[in-house]
Amino acid sequence: MGTSPIVSRALREGWSDEDVIKRVLDGETGAYEIIMRRYNQRLYRVAMSILKDEAESEDVTQESTRADGAGFGISAHRPPKWAATSWRRCWLS
Repeated sequence: MGTSPIVSRALREGWSDEDVIKRVLDGETGAYEIIMRRYNQRLYRVAMSILKDEAESEDVTQESTRADGAGFGISAHRPPKWAATSWRRCWLS
């Protein structure tokens, strides 16, 4: 699976978290993928260290990601195209 164009651009241009968040708030919701990729594994590891249960940790991570996305105006009912693949990849890693 390849890297999406927005992730490639962010890597090439060295976008900070602040740059990414500004883009998301300005309506470029696809940029939320960058934040998700940067922090999902860390969030999952924290959940695992507390819950000691893979399934529960995956649920907590997914719900946190959805809640954060909703805060940026990203609907759980109509997530960006990359979301399903990224969420699935995160849970399988």
